[in-house]
Amino acid sequence: MSVIVETFKHFMEREGTRVTAATFLGNLEAKLTNPSFLGDLDQLITADLEYDTQATANTVRDALISRL
Repeated sequence: MSVIVETFKHFMEREGTRVTAATFLGNLEAKLTNPSFLGDLDQLITADLEYDTQATANTVRDALISRL
């Protein structure tokens, strides 16, 4: 996961953009309450895949956002 975070940081720095963990987390939490966003996920995830949006969000928060 650190490669993902370092790549994200690299591109953000290149663009002169700064995103804090708090901002990123707030954005994620807002998306998780947005029916349009959640509906888009339903269209992107194949029907035969067991997918738990909240568990995935927790993984993103714990493994990625916490490292920003």
